[in-house]
Amino acid sequence: MEKEFVPYDIALAMKELGFDESCVAHYRDKETLTLLGYGIVGISYSEFKDEGQVLAPLYQQAFRWFREKYNIDARFHTYTHHKEGVRTDWMWDYIDGKKTSFDGHEKSDKEAQDACLRKLIEIVEENL
Repeated sequence: MEKEFVPYDIALAMKELGFDESCVAHYRDKETLTLLGYGIVGISYSEFKDEGQVLAPLYQQAFRWFREKYNIDARFHTYTHHKEGVRTDWMWDYIDGKKTSFDGHEKSDKEAQDACLRKLIEIVEENL
């Protein structure tokens, strides 16, 4: 189940950029991902009372947040390269209605998602 959530460093950076959506898990520390208790549908930072913990968004939630809040759309395409084997290509484009792009090539979907989210964080931080 842990593979469904963004890693700690990305979750922390998103918090610093203002992410405040309901999540079903949080990081107690850099290595410990904890699902919320039974019956709790989700919690946001506005409702979260422990300042030291970091909410853990799902990957699709993180990409949707960047799309809705910053108008940055990211796309993925996984294929088998004849020399390099299976790899995932990713790109982003459209920031504030302007087409731009960056391509990355990773060995797994998770690596591609993480690299892409780190790039989106970098772009947003540069434009704040």
